[in-house]
Amino acid sequence: AVELSLPDLSERREDRRDLAQFYLNQFALSGDCDFTETAWQLLETTNALESVESLKTLVQKLALIVDGKLVTVSELRRLLC
Repeated sequence: AVELSLPDLSERREDRRDLAQFYLNQFALSGDCDFTETAWQLLETTNALESVESLKTLVQKLALIVDGKLVTVSELRRLLC
């Protein structure tokens, strides 16, 4: 078996939006969950996320908190700290 080395999430900032949207669709109970544009910008620029797994966990928590509404910057910051 050959080990597959995946890039760190910090090296793939342009993929964060697509990955987060995928996880939102997977975890949001109502299916209408999304980020505000400023929350998207924070998500794309933050250094707090090290891996795809950390992004997945973050989005899962956010989907439970917002329950079909928009994720705001303040909600995102609260979980990034």
